Amino acid sequence: MDGFLAELPRRLALIAASAAGGETGPGRAAAAALGGSAAALGAAELADLAASLERALADGVGDAGALLAATREEAEAVRGVLSDARAAGWPPE
Repeated sequence: MDGFLAELPRRLALIAASAAGGETGPGRAAAAALGGSAAALGAAELADLAASLERALADGVGDAGALLAATREEAEAVRGVLSDARAAGWPPE
């Protein structure tokens, strides 16, 4: 969970740079990593959005901008849930 939260801003920044017309490889890799991490945490909607972003970037950006906005919104919601869970003592050590 801590690794996910720590990496989230960097991954979103890489995806945003690719969606803005930069090299798509780093953004695709960041989207894949984000999706895998989200799936491992049970954040299915975020994992699905990340997979869609990865495909959009692989296909030449396309609707990546709209997907990025939705991904950022969902990522913020997941971040909030995880932060609240951590504050409540989850996961137990």
